[in-house]
Amino acid sequence: MPRRTRARFKEDDDSRILAAISYVLGIFAIVLYLVKKDDEYVKDHSINAIAWGIWVIVGWIVMLIIASILSIIPFIGFALSAILWALFDLGVLVILVILAIKAYNGEMIHIPLYNAVRNAIKNL
Repeated sequence: MPRRTRARFKEDDDSRILAAISYVLGIFAIVLYLVKKDDEYVKDHSINAIAWGIWVIVGWIVMLIIASILSIIPFIGFALSAILWALFDLGVLVILVILAIKAYNGEMIHIPLYNAVRNAIKNL
């Protein structure tokens, strides 16, 4: 279960907007992390957005495997695959919107893998 915490940083409106955008625009999170080194609030959310992106990629890979297996079944497999993809994409969209809203409101939900991504980035 993701851990919810109130942000421990003093954030301004620009920081909150950039933090929310980091979730919505994906690769933008890496750019924000590199450009906004002095803004801890944006950096923290950028790392979280990168962790979220990694989980989405893992989910896509799992969905591709499931879709490949289901494609063996004529007609029904395609329909099930399409329904699963739609549900997956809807779930990703809902979580993405929740994360962006929380970032704009000054809250933080640490996604599992957050610490691993943060440590990997620090060691670069």
